[in-house]
Amino acid sequence: ELPCGFVQLRELRRLYIGNNRLTQLPDDIGLLANMQWLYLDGNLLTSLPAGMAELQGLQWLSVCSNRLQALPDYIVQLPMLHVLHINDNPLLEESSSTPFRLLWRRATEVAGALVLSSRCARRDRHREPPNTR
Repeated sequence: ELPCGFVQLRELRRLYIGNNRLTQLPDDIGLLANMQWLYLDGNLLTSLPAGMAELQGLQWLSVCSNRLQALPDYIVQLPMLHVLHINDNPLLEESSSTPFRLLWRRATEVAGALVLSSRCARRDRHREPPNTR
C-alpha cells in the first residue's frame, strides 16, 4: 500500500512503483497533476482508479505483469499519452474491449501518436525522454 501522503508531492513527474505487490492505487492519484511517467509493472492491480483520468499530462504508462481485466474508458482520452505498455495482463485476452479497440485504432491510424508495446519496459533499460521543464 502506498503512503497516504504521497499525493502531496504535487510536482512529482515520474513515479516508479513496480514490483511492490500493490493491489490497488488510491483514487486521489489524480491530484498528481504534473505526472508524466508512471511505472506500475509487476504489481497485482486488477483495475486502474478513476482518478487517473485527471493525469492529463501523462505521456508514458507501463502496467505490464499485473492482473488488469480491462482498460478504463478514460485511457483513450488522455491527450498526452504516447506510450502504453500493457502486456502480460488478462485484458489482452479480451482485446475486443472498447477502450482497447479505440487505443489500437489511435495507435495504427495516427502514426506516432501512441505506441502500444508488445513488450514490457524494464525500469533499468528504458530510455527516458528529454527533460520537459
